[in-house]
Amino acid sequence: MQYMSKWHETEKAEISETHVLTATMVMSNETYLYIVMPYCAGGDLCQRVAENEETRFTEDECRFWFRQILKGLETLQLMQICHRDLSPENVIILGDNKSLVIDFGMCLRIPYSCSGMHLITPQLPCGKLPHMAPELLKKRPFDGHAVDIWAAGTILLFMLTGKRLQNPPLVDRAFDNVNDLS
Repeated sequence: MQYMSKWHETEKAEISETHVLTATMVMSNETYLYIVMPYCAGGDLCQRVAENEETRFTEDECRFWFRQILKGLETLQLMQICHRDLSPENVIILGDNKSLVIDFGMCLRIPYSCSGMHLITPQLPCGKLPHMAPELLKKRPFDGHAVDIWAAGTILLFMLTGKRLQNPPLVDRAFDNVNDLS
């Protein structure tokens, strides 16, 4: 959280532009640490979808919210951070028209070197199962950006249908029904 708040200060970025929630002020004394955050009266994305139980979100509404989620992911990528727990419950609404990515307890810094980004070594599975990328569940090395994009796709599915994946698919069956043309 401190790293992200310092990044916001360095970049002179507004929370509402980056779509990532950070502390507005951090204070401490010998005993306590106080973190001041913006008040977000709009609830989370999961609650918003539940409000539209019969129709879910329209394509336009999905596009509106999904762009903001992707902007939040872009900000995290610029910070070289992998969220690993992205879900509708971790996207809150600031007012009526801005969403913010929250809950950075599972975040990891993505390893970079002169040759570029490196895969993150296998970790214990984390995050919510319906939004977890298969490589996280299989405890394999993973691309920090890719697992967050996977989770964003499951959020889009949830906004459109109101349903979640039961488990991440562990086997790719995309070409099972394609006839061999050779």
